[in-house]
Amino acid sequence: MRSLLQTSTRSLFTYFKVINLIVAIVLLSACGGGGGSGGTVDGDLNTSSGGDEGSIDELTKTVTPKIISDGYSGTVSTDISYYQLTGYTPNTKYYVYLYEVSDDITLNTHALSFISEWCTSARAGTSSEGCDVLSDGDGNIYFSVDGSSTTAGASYRVAIYSDPVNEGLSDSHNDISTLPPYRGAVENSGTSYYEVGGLTPGQNYTVSLTNVLFPVSLKTYPHRNLYTTSS
Repeated sequence: MRSLLQTSTRSLFTYFKVINLIVAIVLLSACGGGGGSGGTVDGDLNTSSGGDEGSIDELTKTVTPKIISDGYSGTVSTDISYYQLTGYTPNTKYYVYLYEVSDDITLNTHALSFISEWCTSARAGTSSEGCDVLSDGDGNIYFSVDGSSTTAGASYRVAIYSDPVNEGLSDSHNDISTLPPYRGAVENSGTSYYEVGGLTPGQNYTVSLTNVLFPVSLKTYPHRNLYTTSS
């Protein structure tokens, strides 16, 4: 998603607005039944997309997850990979997203380690997957990736998001001049406002949104008072 404009001052102002975010969240984060259960996962099965990560003891059903961080590049075979992230606010809702997906995977988030499934996302093909999850009392997040619907495993990137909130106001923008690339957010049916300063007057710039999780609209303005739009 791109928007081109010419600046008449040294600042650029943008906002983006969610369209039907509730519908998208329901689609991606429908919680409840479903999800995969796997055979033995011991991390030694390699495919063209990598092997399983983390392990499960089939006798005791004890999971030993791979500890990762936000932005991790993961792999799974045609079985299941198990993951844990640490250092988050305890007992707080977050969203787990998998993007740059190479084959048809299923995402499951888990409550209280891997004792129960919290949410399942199983979109078709190489669509990104997203599920909400509640961190445990120690600030840990748990999820698994099921590759049983892939041809020979898959690869993907991991992103963790907190509940989205609007950023900036129409008369008080969120200044991200020193931050690009910036990870932004917006509420359902809300609007976030941003400002990028320090630009060359009269120069054309392109504003791009990448890895957009739900449909949004982007508008750019060459003036702080938000007129003369380019969309």
